[in-house]
Amino acid sequence: GDSLYIAMEVDHLKQVTGADGAARALRSVYVVKLDDRGSTLSQSKEIQCTGTMHLEGAALDRDGNLVIAGDAACADFPMGTAGYRGPSTADGGAFVIRLAPDLQTTHYAALVGG
Repeated sequence: GDSLYIAMEVDHLKQVTGADGAARALRSVYVVKLDDRGSTLSQSKEIQCTGTMHLEGAALDRDGNLVIAGDAACADFPMGTAGYRGPSTADGGAFVIRLAPDLQTTHYAALVGG
């Protein structure tokens, strides 16, 4: 059967100091995969960096990969083995990440302007 996915932002209790000296709350993206009835957790993954990530959207591609997008302000954005990182800016930039159906393998990650 089909699976249900939930993608959400997670706020952490600790704060980090950015390169600009400003204190920021640490925020990451958390995704879970449930069975088709939504009653059993089958996979989960937290995507984090030292900074903040804001989730803007999530969708499944035709191969069952989960694609998430948003914006991030962090120097250690999780690129995985394949990806693109554009020129850095202090304000962060837009990201897209494609995860395999098991949520553990990052097929692609890109951060533009972060």
